[in-house]
Amino acid sequence: MRRFFVPHIDISKKESTISDPIQAHHIKDVLRFKQKDKIQIFDADANEYECLIKSLDSKRIVVTDLKLIKTRVKENMPINITLACAIPKKGKFDYIVEKSTELGVDSIIPMITERSIIKLDRLASDNKLARWQRIAIEASKQCARLDVPKIENPKRFDDIIRQSGEFDALLLPNLSSRERSPIIRVTDELGAKRNILLLIGPEGDFSEKELTLAATKNATMLTLGETVLKVETAAIVCVAFLCLHLKNRT
Repeated sequence: MRRFFVPHIDISKKESTISDPIQAHHIKDVLRFKQKDKIQIFDADANEYECLIKSLDSKRIVVTDLKLIKTRVKENMPINITLACAIPKKGKFDYIVEKSTELGVDSIIPMITERSIIKLDRLASDNKLARWQRIAIEASKQCARLDVPKIENPKRFDDIIRQSGEFDALLLPNLSSRERSPIIRVTDELGAKRNILLLIGPEGDFSEKELTLAATKNATMLTLGETVLKVETAAIVCVAFLCLHLKNRT
């Protein structure tokens, strides 16, 4: 059954509205759904409902007869993984958002580092944030997630590091640190740490200044093996390992 995203569903109203014009157009004009057809909707609170289309046009879909089929209490989720990733060129961040969503990451921060090619002012002018959130929604619909990861506003590396105290663990794969641990060893040693921040650097790696700053915040330096991985490869490898290893063992 087709799934669609509604940011918030108020079950007390006994109906809900898909007000996103892109989804509404897809339902009515592409999929050609009609009144009384069944669809599924899910929200940002990790609830999923089966429902009937009550009315529809190309801008909004009203659904009724909501029946809860799945739910998950976010506060009880044992592991929360935030990916802060340097933005590679040629639109590859789209791929990172899509695959990280499928794998189960909880939040994504587009990151600007000293060696980043993409600049903050360009990101704002291109309206990239809205595009990436849309990709996360579509990926969540496709892979049957009950929630959608939050795409945060782009941030500079220094600002992310200064806020890293909000997390239980700060993981930083890189090519330059003298002492780096294999990711499998680190995940085995995380123990009760449940709120994890993963930083993936740009082409050319983090700068020495950035690594020094991260070290002052007790960052765990990681190695991903003997080969040098592209940004998008490193991001997917780390997210896959952390999500599959940590979330599936709890």
